[in-house]
Amino acid sequence: LRCFGDIVGTSYGIVQTSAVLGSRLGSDARADWDSSPRADYNNTGRTASVLVSSTNPYPYLSIGIPSLSQAIGLSSISETTGNQANIGEGISYIARVDLLGGTANALVITDTIPDTLAGRVQYLSSSVRFVGNITATRLLTSGGTINNGIITFDFGTVTFTPASGVKTGQIYLNTSVVVIDSAVSNINGNSLVNTVSGSFNSSSTATLGPDSSASFLIVEPQLLVSKTQNVSATVSAGDIIKYTLIAAHNTPTSTSAAFDLVFEDDLTPDLQLIQNSINVTAPGASYSIVTGSTLRVLVTRVLLGSQVYVSYNCIVQSSASAGSQIGSDGKLTWDSSPQSNGGVTG
Repeated sequence: LRCFGDIVGTSYGIVQTSAVLGSRLGSDARADWDSSPRADYNNTGRTASVLVSSTNPYPYLSIGIPSLSQAIGLSSISETTGNQANIGEGISYIARVDLLGGTANALVITDTIPDTLAGRVQYLSSSVRFVGNITATRLLTSGGTINNGIITFDFGTVTFTPASGVKTGQIYLNTSVVVIDSAVSNINGNSLVNTVSGSFNSSSTATLGPDSSASFLIVEPQLLVSKTQNVSATVSAGDIIKYTLIAAHNTPTSTSAAFDLVFEDDLTPDLQLIQNSINVTAPGASYSIVTGSTLRVLVTRVLLGSQVYVSYNCIVQSSASAGSQIGSDGKLTWDSSPQSNGGVTG
């Protein structure tokens, strides 16, 4: 073959799943020629090569590395929305690893759950879900292992084989926790930040890019209770006094619904409760008479901006001493999460 111009050769190859993610992929090209035709028996053996090396940027390709992202998952209380979380609420974080076709050696994902003065949770469980044709040395069907607030998912060697129309595979890591009742760490407005990071081994240990974080915002109910009576002057035996307890849930510092409200009023012996006078203005409310002189009202839930009214009448008894003071002590307690959620915060 005599050449008087450029010779262009083109070759094609399919990247195999054995290709290590994060490594370089290429081939060495070489051309041989002589200065005179073989018929002259004068082979001079000229050679030129193009080799793949760390200093030669051509012709090689880098195999893409896995990518990592983090998001908030489900929460157990429907009244909290978006990224809100109540004390006692169960919440979850979801990490996602996107894999290109190929093999990731020593793939390890670590999930650091909130465990600081700025926010603290209690670990419940974790789970792993594969999407796509993925094989792994360790499938971690029981989730990761936790130590000092860090959950480790050690998958070993992971290989994703693309299929028709499916170019990426996913690994989903779900971590479930509960927001604990901590007056020091978990206060209204604090954030529960969860961070994931990852590494794998290509030619050397490499990271999956920057760490990824997601957070829940702690919200808390704050109620104000007040009590009024319809009599301001002196009373006599046989007089009827109307008391009204008011729970206001419209304070600027309150940021979530309140649950399992309990109104209690312990009447003095000089007052007798008129049972058929009890009136409660609140959705889902019920009440019970603990004793003849103690009123207990239960309210399942009070949303933000709502108010609860409890009114009842009492008769002044003849046992009341002239010049003495009579009355009753009202008390209100509530929870940040419903009892059915297991998060009674009192």
